[in-house]
Amino acid sequence: MLNYIKKSAVIIWILFLVFFLTLYVIQPSIFTTDFLVEFISKFKNEMMIVYIILSLIRGFFLIPSTPFVLSGAILFPDKLLWVLLISMCGIMLSATSLYFFSDILGFSNYFKKKFPNKISHWKKKLRHPKSIYYVILWSFFPFVPTDLMCYASGLIKMPFKNLFIGVFIGEIILVSIYTYFGNSLWGLIF
Repeated sequence: MLNYIKKSAVIIWILFLVFFLTLYVIQPSIFTTDFLVEFISKFKNEMMIVYIILSLIRGFFLIPSTPFVLSGAILFPDKLLWVLLISMCGIMLSATSLYFFSDILGFSNYFKKKFPNKISHWKKKLRHPKSIYYVILWSFFPFVPTDLMCYASGLIKMPFKNLFIGVFIGEIILVSIYTYFGNSLWGLIF
């Protein structure tokens, strides 16, 4: 029964990913800051609740957090600290979920068979006590998906505290920049 539930969850998750990937290819404008601002603005009285929900669930579909952070800064310029806190909660929930679900989804055996040398190489690096620095740099660098690091860390059983602290430090810096300077930059452009 547990195996059936596990397979069903993986299939549903993959279907959602395929759906969002297809949507991204067909209609990439849906994943822009402008669209998110417009979409969330439709819910005048519930804007903050919609923003919180979207920020918390976006990680399950491997959607980058950047458009959500910028949208929050634009929509709530007087609540930037809240935008920062909500964004970080969403990012940390995503990081934690991907870390722990990576093995449950069953991809670890596939990657171990397909890329044994690379898995061995990254196991050494990410199980090292100083692995937290790799995670901080990876999380801070805006052009690489942090979700990928979280997933890989779960697969190779990196110490969770190193991942959590590294993602938090790297992302808090990046999200703070997006929140406080992104709002200012947006105001200058538009």
